[in-house]
Amino acid sequence: MEYFCAMGQPVYPGRTRPRCGTVRKILGDSGRCCETGKAEARGEKKKSGKRLFLQRTVGKYGQVKRRVMKSYTPENLAAISRYRRFFPALSAEIQQDVYRRIRTLLLEEQQYCDRGNYKHIAQILTSIALYRSLQAHGKTEEEAYQIVSAEMWKALTPGRFQRLARHSWFLPAMKKILPFGFRHGSGTGWRYEWHLEEDPKDRFHFECRECVYKHIFEEQNLMKLGAMFCHSDIINFGSLPFTDFKRSKTLCQGGDCCDFDFVRHPTDAGDGWERTKSI
Repeated sequence: MEYFCAMGQPVYPGRTRPRCGTVRKILGDSGRCCETGKAEARGEKKKSGKRLFLQRTVGKYGQVKRRVMKSYTPENLAAISRYRRFFPALSAEIQQDVYRRIRTLLLEEQQYCDRGNYKHIAQILTSIALYRSLQAHGKTEEEAYQIVSAEMWKALTPGRFQRLARHSWFLPAMKKILPFGFRHGSGTGWRYEWHLEEDPKDRFHFECRECVYKHIFEEQNLMKLGAMFCHSDIINFGSLPFTDFKRSKTLCQGGDCCDFDFVRHPTDAGDGWERTKSI
């Protein structure tokens, strides 16, 4: 695998001096660009015979850079989904059927398969494929939904958010982290509306006007699974200490947006305020 610095000179893994003359410390098996500090690869990089997606960008000096994207393969998507611990318990026949269905879904929903949506697509397509495969192998629709929803919700970590919410800096941190995360962790099919300038220090609210979950589940006629993912927010944020999570509607449940609203209180729930029942 060859790596190139920002000036177009080769950078060899394990060496401390690229050909461009800039002294850099290169760790492991990755090169570091002498100008940007980032590893850039030219050509196609292959791993285990799987072609990885490449994204072309123009660098600081006008050079064309290619960044390696993670591969959209059924095996990779299932492996990073919330079903990754449940998946090995399935029979080999069902596993292969899920892979086959994900492969078909990738062709049908390829417009959303970009760099930003990688983790979202893993959740969406694996849940659809598993839901349909379980029914094809003898489960009723309700049984399949119970399995898919229970296993997905089991993978959530609400305790982590509850521990963080005990600190006074939790909401200010959310105001910085969530917009940044959504901006860099969302691709085609997303649109947000923020209110950072007008929110007081004890409130953080925003709207999701467009959502890739809604797009795909609606196209697949499986809005029930979309609502299942909406409920993940209730599990994660519905019992935060000192914080009331309010949401009156979601796109996957028929709303014109998903309205997120976090309000910080000086006391915990039951001591002067009651939690809002959100959807």
